[in-house]
Amino acid sequence: MKAASMFFKILNCVAAIVTLTLFFFSFVSVVTPDGAFTLTGFQLAFGSEQTLNGEQISLWKSAWYMFAFILSALSLLFSALSFKIRGARYASLVASLATAINLTVLFCAGSVTQFVDTRPLETVTSVSKELFFLPALLVAVGAFVLSVISLLVSDYAEVLESNGAKLPILRRILNFFKDYKSEITKIVWPSRKTVIRNTVVVLIMCAVVGIYIWLLDLGLAKLLGLILGIEGM
Repeated sequence: MKAASMFFKILNCVAAIVTLTLFFFSFVSVVTPDGAFTLTGFQLAFGSEQTLNGEQISLWKSAWYMFAFILSALSLLFSALSFKIRGARYASLVASLATAINLTVLFCAGSVTQFVDTRPLETVTSVSKELFFLPALLVAVGAFVLSVISLLVSDYAEVLESNGAKLPILRRILNFFKDYKSEITKIVWPSRKTVIRNTVVVLIMCAVVGIYIWLLDLGLAKLLGLILGIEGM
């Protein structure tokens, strides 16, 4: 089981590396009357310089692509740390899920220009997805699936080593919700009369405090006006 756990950790780390690497390949192509060019995911995230018709144009950064790139880097970081730090497995799962969701939103957007800022360009004929965008999305989804499998396999290996002292993660989650449900049943809810009385008390106190602050502000404003010799304060 330890071998299986290590195998899926390695696969997860490889998938995270591939996802991050694909950001350096073409994601989007832009066509203008002056020419066409392709942009990598990294260029979309952090901006780039393009030459069109002999003129240098600085394209702006896209916060969405930058966020996707950072999430992908974090997924790789936590995947690597999971070999030594147990808690990094959960962080890797969360980061890979966020990466997959972000790339899915970017890929499935109705218009590519929705997340690609082309305002520095005077005229844009078309903007379309390029070859490596879909593989990046698929590998990101695969990295998330592998992180889930790696977490479950590693947890199961720890359960076997504990000789029953530790429960599987799915059983722990189920027990948590059972305990939560039992605690909910112990709550003593206030009566309608108590709720109305407490609500009225809160509203009155809010009104009193508001009036007090208003009078204090008015008085300080008048005092400041007298000190500075400014009328109308």
